[in-house]
Amino acid sequence: MKSSEYLQHDAVGLAELVARGETTAAELLELALGQSAKAQPKTNAICRMMEGEARSQLTKQLTGPFAGVPFLIRAGKRLAVTATEVMVRFREPPQRLFELPDGCNHVRFRLGPDRVAIGLGARVKKLGEAMQGQTTELMAYDDERGAMTAYERLIGDALHGEQILFARQDSIEAAWRIVDGALKNPPAPFIYEQKSWGPSQADALAAPMGGWFNPGGCR
Repeated sequence: MKSSEYLQHDAVGLAELVARGETTAAELLELALGQSAKAQPKTNAICRMMEGEARSQLTKQLTGPFAGVPFLIRAGKRLAVTATEVMVRFREPPQRLFELPDGCNHVRFRLGPDRVAIGLGARVKKLGEAMQGQTTELMAYDDERGAMTAYERLIGDALHGEQILFARQDSIEAAWRIVDGALKNPPAPFIYEQKSWGPSQADALAAPMGGWFNPGGCR
């Protein structure tokens, strides 16, 4: 790729080129370093180039607690429950003291609309002499009655010029570049019944990860 072609794309466009195999991350890095070297003499600042550190990031393996963890998002209209909930399921422990139903060890984030809550689910020993387990969940939730609603906060911040809750123009334009393609050439929609959990075709997406988690109603 030439420098002139590199400068015609923003970060989203460059990522799309990498995804299509038209360029590589290593090639883009060298182009970015070249552009920085050209601009440095004209910059009224002291710049420290970190070429070695940047190149080392290309070969670094992803680590951390969420490395390799798939994230699935399901959204729709007139689904069975109106809720925004995130479920993080833990892997099964190497040793089992008792049976472990699917998803019993988890962290659950409830983001509305009824409340904001965090639930820590675990399989614990049931009271009694028998070595039997039961699923329990420790909940911590926000119950600030009388607090501002989301739109009250948003309108208030707009009146006071606070921008932290508002998206930047470049991020909005990047999102519309993705959505615009689907609007101009929309695929055939999958039909589903009202008050259901969506089309059956969506089940295949989550099947390799153990299926979808269906949140309960307001509670």
